[in-house]
Amino acid sequence: MSNPALRPEDSQRFALRATPPIRAYLIAAVGSVIGAVLVVGWQSGWHLVLGVVGIAVLLLALLLALAATVLTWMFQTTLLVQRDTLTVTSGRRRTVFNWRDIAEINVKGARLVVSPVDGSKPMVAYVNPRQIGQPGFQALGSLLAARLDASRGYRID
Repeated sequence: MSNPALRPEDSQRFALRATPPIRAYLIAAVGSVIGAVLVVGWQSGWHLVLGVVGIAVLLLALLLALAATVLTWMFQTTLLVQRDTLTVTSGRRRTVFNWRDIAEINVKGARLVVSPVDGSKPMVAYVNPRQIGQPGFQALGSLLAARLDASRGYRID
């Protein structure tokens, strides 16, 4: 039987997503409601200070929701596993490794660390810690191990 890690037609994409920022969205929603109540109250004759505070709370709630969304997007990592290369895309950063140039790949806490053979700075991608025990993440780990083994000449028969 031939080594399945060496089939050139294999190209698999894995998306590692950050945990949705539910707490930040909840705080932003509550802040928006409180801010809106203060602004409406100000328009109904409440003191001017309450209106200013309401506008400030609305703006902060909007900024919190926006920041949570942007950070969630930035912490998304995509791995493209191909026959000869591993491509890691995290935010705007895209790094391509040849399998023979990778010393090791480890999961340390919520980080996926790809260490090059030449001893240069390891590439770090952030992973949702809840994904580590999931079958999809386990399949990624098995595939990465098989590709590293194949690049070193190990055969699976």
